[in-house]
Amino acid sequence: MDSVITTASNAWRSERLVYRPFDAQDEETQAWMHEHISNDPVVEALSTGDLLRPQSRKQSAAYTDVIAGCLIAVAVCLPPDDDGDNEKWETKGAPAPATGDDGISSASGTSTGTSTTDKKKPKMIGFAALHATAPSSPHHRSANVALCLASSSQGRGLGGEALGWLVDWGFRHGGLHRVGLQAASYNERALGLYRRAGFVEEGRLRGRVRFDRQWWDLVEMGMLEEEWEARRGLVVKGYGQ
Repeated sequence: MDSVITTASNAWRSERLVYRPFDAQDEETQAWMHEHISNDPVVEALSTGDLLRPQSRKQSAAYTDVIAGCLIAVAVCLPPDDDGDNEKWETKGAPAPATGDDGISSASGTSTGTSTTDKKKPKMIGFAALHATAPSSPHHRSANVALCLASSSQGRGLGGEALGWLVDWGFRHGGLHRVGLQAASYNERALGLYRRAGFVEEGRLRGRVRFDRQWWDLVEMGMLEEEWEARRGLVVKGYGQ
């Protein structure tokens, strides 16, 4: 009973981040996506693979709607008391999660110590989502990652932390058997992160991505439930255990 309460009470947090509902109808969310995702050419080139061009409000709103319709979609946020540096802020109410050499949390979250009466709002720095690989075939229990942070929040290990939380959610709460993702072969930093997180390269679509008159592979990667369990050191539990 206590373990269930502890897990649930910390479900929307990780070591340095909090995860809020991704509301496609919220004007602040729409404005943030329009400025930091759809109209940041570097983010676009590294994440979506779409034709590199400025996006209208209508176009970015359509993309926001797609994200909101995923199996899970959250706004990745810094807590209200975060000062923007890389120091680990104090946690209360639960032990800090164990981390591997890659710095990715091995638990779904820990308490931030943020008071529920704090009127300050978490600062959105990105989004994370899992979309069903085949929506018409839910029995396959497979989903793909969609994860993107604003340029100003990259290079601090926050992407790896958010990815760890998202994968944990997929296997612990989403009932998934496989989590997959894709990346262009020129995105070496992302590919390195995914490998450190435990994703295995499953194949390549050769010459699938074109950027600046050059052709690149689209790399397919995945992680299975038993691989995730091994990384987290988990023992498969039976009914009622």
